[in-house]
Order: sequence, then structure tokens, then C-alpha cells
Amino acid sequence: MSTRPKKAVIFDFDGTLVNSMEYFAEIASRVMYDVYHTPKKEAKRQYILTSGLPFREQLEEIYPGDPRNEMAAEMYENEKQRRYLEQRPYEGARETLEELRKNGFVTIISSNNFQDLVDKLVEKVAFKADLVLGLRSKDFGKGTPHFEFVLKNFGLKKDEVLFVGDSLKDAEKASSFGIPFVGKTGLFKKKDFLKKFGVDTIDDLQGLLTYLDIKRGA
Repeated sequence: MSTRPKKAVIFDFDGTLVNSMEYFAEIASRVMYDVYHTPKKEAKRQYILTSGLPFREQLEEIYPGDPRNEMAAEMYENEKQRRYLEQRPYEGARETLEELRKNGFVTIISSNNFQDLVDKLVEKVAFKADLVLGLRSKDFGKGTPHFEFVLKNFGLKKDEVLFVGDSLKDAEKASSFGIPFVGKTGLFKKKDFLKKFGVDTIDDLQGLLTYLDIKRGA
């Protein structure tokens, strides 16, 4: 891996900047129980294992080719929107974004939630980022489409960008595209990221500043 200094940080949104994954898992397990009769504990486990993908894609991994997947995805999305804007940022999220920008980093938010929802929550929690990318179509979501857009839009090389996420799917997307990744523990443990991808981890967002050798308030 190149040691070229990083110029930009791409953040996953839910579970990384915003503490929303427990809310999502609760909805998903209920939908999976109602539609597929999967016990809620197992449904939650499967949801977490496939998190980082749009829910429709998660369902296709869990229940391949099941004709009920589209209906279940719509149920999930409709329920999710009811309280999505009530979700709160993790401690230090705003400050980390601010410190990165003060130190010359380009900051990008990348989410598989619908663009309008992400925009509304970003505004509500007062996050300041250079670019906010949500799911704009089935072909433009977190992963390669967002990464390519960022590189082109800001004139960056792959090893000048760092992706920070909380799921193994996030790490997989970064690895597949060829950009450096740091895992935020919580949904998964340090050993999970290390065993599967051999990547560094942080326990909180302020740990990212230490990782990038940024002194707070500098």
C-alpha cells in the first residue's frame, strides 16, 4: 500500500457518523419476521452480517431470488423513514469533520440511504462536508460509483483517499476498488476487520485524527 499522504476522507454515514444501526436492525428484524417468518434474533444477525448494502441487496443475499424481496424492501424503507431524522450523531462526529477540513482534507459522506433522506439528516445534525452522496439510483450508491465520482470530481488518486466505515461490506467495497480503509468498531470488532481484511481500526471518530496525525485545534 502506498504511503502517499491522504488528501480526502470518505465516511460511511449510518453506523459511522450517525448512531442509527440499532434502529435499522430493529426494523429489519421485524420485517424479516413478518415476511419470511425468520426468528428476530437470527434476522438481526443476518442483517448485521450484510449491512453496508442497500436493504434490497441484503435481502437478495439472505433470501436469493425470493419473490417477496421487493415487498419486504418497500416495507423496510417506509418504516425507516418514520423516525430516521431522529437519529443522532456519534460523539465527536461534527468535531472530527471540522478538524479534517481545517487541516485541508476534503470530506465526503457516502451512504446507501436515499439522497433526500441523507441530505435532510446531514442538515439537521449540522454536519459540514465538502460532498454528500446518497443512493441516487440503483447504479449510483456507496462503493465503486461513489468512489469513482469522488476521484474524478476532486482530481484524486486512489491512494490519496481514505474510506472509513463500520461494516465488513464497507471494507469489502474499499478492498475491491483499491482504496485504503479504516474500520470503526462497534457493529464489528477489531478482530473481525483484522481477520478478514487485515485493516486498521479506530474505536471512535476522534481516533481518526490520531490515526492521521492531526492535533486537535491545530
